[in-house]
Amino acid sequence: MPATLDYDLWVGSSPVPSYSPLWVPWNWRGWMPFGGGVIGDWICHVVDPSFWALDLDAPSDRSAEVGDYDPAKHGFDLSAATKITFEFPARKSRGPVKLIWHDGNDTIPKPPDFAADEKIPARGQFCLATQGMIVHGSHGAGGCHLLPENLMDHTPGRMRGGKDSSRQRPRLGLD
Repeated sequence: MPATLDYDLWVGSSPVPSYSPLWVPWNWRGWMPFGGGVIGDWICHVVDPSFWALDLDAPSDRSAEVGDYDPAKHGFDLSAATKITFEFPARKSRGPVKLIWHDGNDTIPKPPDFAADEKIPARGQFCLATQGMIVHGSHGAGGCHLLPENLMDHTPGRMRGGKDSSRQRPRLGLD
């Protein structure tokens, strides 16, 4: 155990056995007593642009599907694949929103009308709407673009390199 680690303080009230280098210092995210797995680590980075662009609040409903997971059999391990669906009610001038999170072995399915040469983001998101989609990576929507590409012609703001417009929303039939 690292000399600088107060393991009892670090563990807190988590019901875990004695120290293991499997979870301290980095891999704690992937163990049930300490972290929430990929979603607990990444959702804030990937979904944040949707939250401000779509003015989302708390979901009205949510459901989860996990692949090959049995708590009795897998113990502290988290599922190797998750699909979590969040339903957000209509708000102000936009309709309801369904957000589906995929991680692990449950990869993001290719959306309809997605160009064959377009790369699906390894860590990112598609926002599908009535007139097109926003495709972006994580951490502030890196690589953000609209499909079909002609939607970029009608979009002000940071996506086109404009100044002082980071809070403007692309219009995709969402409001």
